Amino acid sequence: MNLEQVIIRNLVTNENFTRTVIPFIKPEYFDGGSRDVFNDIVEFVNKYNKLPTTESLLIDLADINEDKFAQASSILHAKVEPVDDDWLLDNTEKWCQERALHLAVLESIEIMNGDHAELNKTAMPELLQNALSVTFDSSVGHDYIDNAEERYEFYNSSETRLPFDLELFNEITNGG
Repeated sequence: MNLEQVIIRNLVTNENFTRTVIPFIKPEYFDGGSRDVFNDIVEFVNKYNKLPTTESLLIDLADINEDKFAQASSILHAKVEPVDDDWLLDNTEKWCQERALHLAVLESIEIMNGDHAELNKTAMPELLQNALSVTFDSSVGHDYIDNAEERYEFYNSSETRLPFDLELFNEITNGG
């Protein structure tokens, strides 16, 4: 079983993992039947706000071709071994970064060969930059409740003041 299959299996069985990674994983990172399974998982989670069962996924996947269905079925019926959540999250992030970079390089090759209908050579740096910026880190700013202690210390720390050359500015800012 490869990492792609482990990711799919954990998307069906591990709710914390699923809710963490679904916003970051793109369907194009997967190949063949795995892509169809991923799309159905995301659709199910978005619609019902819970994890799908293997049976519901197999019923939804019944309309794809036989080869993809066989691949999807083997992934969904594979025995699930518990894995460490931190390891799984780290390796999933690395896998997404590698897949994004691989797809960006392939698209860049299409552009270089003149086979890409929409993009030209000036788009290549942006493609690669977007691929290299794939990350699961969604922390922007600070959490008002969780960072209360740090904020309190920041607000109550004494600062060294640098005086201005103009006396009026020193009065307004209490010494600089």
